Amino acid sequence: MPLTVLSAADVRQLLSMTDCIEAMEAAMRATSSGTVDIPQRMIAGLLDDSGDFVLMPGSTLDPAIYGAKIISIHPQNPERGRPARALLPRCGPPP
Repeated sequence: MPLTVLSAADVRQLLSMTDCIEAMEAAMRATSSGTVDIPQRMIAGLLDDSGDFVLMPGSTLDPAIYGAKIISIHPQNPERGRPARALLPRCGPPP
């Protein structure tokens, strides 16, 4: 299955504020009831000290799914005209 990447504009077009609030309410209720597991994020510093690699996993019982948000954080990137955070861990200096 190909990876789908949505921009902020895509999300605004596809998800109404009402639907978003309802989804967040359901997520908070599931978290409170224990049917969702959201472990503490795992942070690994990069060997060149340019930033961090961050993994945020989670899983649910109903529906029985799991997933992860993976980002990289490079605090010096804005000085280079790049974002400090990226959803894919490839935002550091070019090889």
